[in-house]
Amino acid sequence: MPADQPPANQRLAPFRPVLESLADGALIFNRSAAVVWANRAALGLLGYDGSDIAGRGVDQLLTADTVARITEELAGNFKVRSGTSGVVRREVTAFRKDGSELPVDLSITWLLEGQTDFLLAVFRDLT
Repeated sequence: MPADQPPANQRLAPFRPVLESLADGALIFNRSAAVVWANRAALGLLGYDGSDIAGRGVDQLLTADTVARITEELAGNFKVRSGTSGVVRREVTAFRKDGSELPVDLSITWLLEGQTDFLLAVFRDLT
C-alpha cells in the first residue's frame, strides 16, 4: 500500500453505514480474498464476532467449487469493470463458524475505492 493511502479500514468508512443497515449479510474482501469487514447481519448468519472473521479467506466461507467459479467470472469482470458493474450472483452454500452449512443467495461485485480494489459480497439466508 502506498504510504499516502490510509489503511483499508479508513478507506472503507464511507461505505459502512449503508452496508451496516442491510438486513442481508455483507462482507468486504481485499484483493487477496481475505475478509476486511463484515456487517452485523453477516456475523450473525455465519456465527462469528467481529474479531474472529477478519482475515479469513473466502475459501473458509464457501466451497472450493464456488470459489473457483466466482474467481473465473470476477476475473472477466475485472477486465471490463470501468464503466460497467459486473455482478456475479449464485445460490451457494456458505460455511458457518461451527462448520454447519448455510444455503445463501450470494451476489459479489467489485467495490472500487481510489486505487484499491475490494470485493463486496452480499448474501441472504435461503432457509
